[in-house]
Amino acid sequence: MHALLDYADERRLAVAVATSTERSLAEFTLRCGGLGDRFRVIVTGDEIANGKPAPDIYLEAARRLGVPPSQCVALEDSDAGILSASRARMTALMVPDLKPPSAAASEAAFRVLRTLDDAASVIAALLDGRS
Repeated sequence: MHALLDYADERRLAVAVATSTERSLAEFTLRCGGLGDRFRVIVTGDEIANGKPAPDIYLEAARRLGVPPSQCVALEDSDAGILSASRARMTALMVPDLKPPSAAASEAAFRVLRTLDDAASVIAALLDGRS
């Protein structure tokens, strides 16, 4: 994760967290992972009306970043999350956690990646118009 965030910093990309977790737990988890100060925006499940798979959380993250959703890339590990990002009209990259993606999630994803380390090359290709 740190390498991907370093890449985003080098490219001056705006980065946000959009998590279903409530704010205090999300901030605690980010701090414990050494990521507390790496995100310009954090949107949590207790701040939106409709949770994932509704697009609300991703639309709010894009709004707070000041970036159109269509220009955002979302990284997700769950079916509900990938559906949420896709419904927000973002480029949705899935890095499955414990279970493989459902057929609906695979279809909604722009790409299903093997690991988070694969994300930087996909994002670079998108930025360079080589998607």
